[in-house]
Amino acid sequence: MFPLYETKINTVLTALATKQATYFSMYGKYWQGVKTSTTIPSTNVSIQNTLTKPSGIYWAWKDIGLNGTKIPFSIEVHEYLNEKGRGYVVYFLTKYLNEVYGKAVGYGVDATNFTQDWDKLLPQWL
Repeated sequence: MFPLYETKINTVLTALATKQATYFSMYGKYWQGVKTSTTIPSTNVSIQNTLTKPSGIYWAWKDIGLNGTKIPFSIEVHEYLNEKGRGYVVYFLTKYLNEVYGKAVGYGVDATNFTQDWDKLLPQWL
């Protein structure tokens, strides 16, 4: 749906995969990141919230190495742990023609169930 975004998404996913491997080897869990911007962008914006981190997480976005990167979406990262094992999901949100669209990319043993291509999101899902 947003083919021009895929290069930037791949840059983010590559950087995250490298850092996630390091984080997991150090702490035994995956890194989680708060939303990179306070509002859902529709144009390229710098990553905000570079110092904010969830409770119990040792790194912030500044530690991932994407500082200064301009992206047309917000990013959020969550860890999952279920009966199949542990992994993480990277969520991307963008605005197009005043509608919000989201994409999720899962990693780990249950990645398929956590992966979803771009789709329009209803306000109650945000």
